Amino acid sequence: MKTLIVNCYRKTPDKSIENYCKLIGNFSLYDVVYDKDIKEDFKIDNYNAIIISGSENCISKKQYSLDFLEFLKQISIPVLGICYGHQIIAKVLGVKIIHGSETINKPYPEKPEKVQILDKNEIFIGLDNKID
Repeated sequence: MKTLIVNCYRKTPDKSIENYCKLIGNFSLYDVVYDKDIKEDFKIDNYNAIIISGSENCISKKQYSLDFLEFLKQISIPVLGICYGHQIIAKVLGVKIIHGSETINKPYPEKPEKVQILDKNEIFIGLDNKID
């Protein structure tokens, strides 16, 4: 098994990327690439899964690579998004992402956010419309 870790940070890899590598390295080979370096013709054949990192970026500010989004639309292997990476996946799937009512200027918010499911589909079966 080989995993592609996509670094969405605009700087050198941070501690979280190092932690992903240590964890994934326990059971898989891996490569790390920047999202901006992935184009539509990126060779995905050698990978069994993709992990998209977190980032200081926000989807609503359009700080993502359009080529990377197009690439994600074409693949059929499992993809895990962490924080910002999850926003990227949602964007590819057509989800509208907006800024919350409260801005938290911390890398990892200390208080949980409430989630409201507006359009129920099969992925949300068994969940309440509001999740605290």
